[in-house]
Amino acid sequence: LGGLACCNALRKVGIEAEVFERAPKLSPQAGTGLTLWPNGLSALEAIDPGLSAHVLRAGSTTQHIEVTSADGLTKLPNPTGDPRRFPSTYGHPMANVRWSKLQKVLAARLPEGIIHLDRQLTKVEPAGGGVTAHFERSEGGAESAHFD
Repeated sequence: LGGLACCNALRKVGIEAEVFERAPKLSPQAGTGLTLWPNGLSALEAIDPGLSAHVLRAGSTTQHIEVTSADGLTKLPNPTGDPRRFPSTYGHPMANVRWSKLQKVLAARLPEGIIHLDRQLTKVEPAGGGVTAHFERSEGGAESAHFD
């Protein structure tokens, strides 16, 4: 997720960034649920206006928070208060979204052909005023890419 978010941010400011991902595919089954606090949605909105709306459509907003002891038997005070106040207080709600759905939202905002899957970075070395990144593929083989 970090690479996809970073690539979106860099491209917004004119840097022709690409994503090189070790995973062989972007999986709709990957990961677990995430909770994005209002500042996380604000950060996504700063990267790309409208991005938080896509995240909210892919997930749901938190309506209630219950804090318990580790064994779940004792209810503890909730230090954050009622999460329904977050939009008026912080500008965004608290959002819950599957990892795979957030991945899909971030990937969809990038142009075709700049997400390179099945690339395990093995080495980066200076070369010709830039760097050359070396990658291995899971089924064997290697490739390199030069970046200025």
